[in-house]
Amino acid sequence: MGGQVGFRLDWRATCKLTAYIAPKVGIYNNYMTGRQRIYNGLGQDAYRSLDGSSANINSSENSFAVLSEIDLGLNYQATCNVSLYGGYRLVSAAGVGVATEQIPYLGDDLNGMAEIDNTGDLLLHGAFAGVLVKF
Repeated sequence: MGGQVGFRLDWRATCKLTAYIAPKVGIYNNYMTGRQRIYNGLGQDAYRSLDGSSANINSSENSFAVLSEIDLGLNYQATCNVSLYGGYRLVSAAGVGVATEQIPYLGDDLNGMAEIDNTGDLLLHGAFAGVLVKF
């Protein structure tokens, strides 16, 4: 849950071709859960609780995450009802718990495994294209 703001700015190059930029940014509640178990080389539980049961490490945490996106693109109005569009999109997420950050440096650090590290960042980018049909 969260909120997002953004806008789209269009520049009409010709009567059929439009260039646009559309940035957005949002702040969201990031509810994270984690579950870890440690096995030995034989596939058995490497650690056991004091009562002899398996040492399941279950964690959960709430924090804020920031998600931002920017689209740069072109739109070509082929007919009155059909337009072609394409461009490049960059998406950034900050304050997320990525899987690679959840493994502690020491393999026997059970307290470190119970803490969810929410300082991860993601950067996704790539081209996009599509057809818009209005009727």
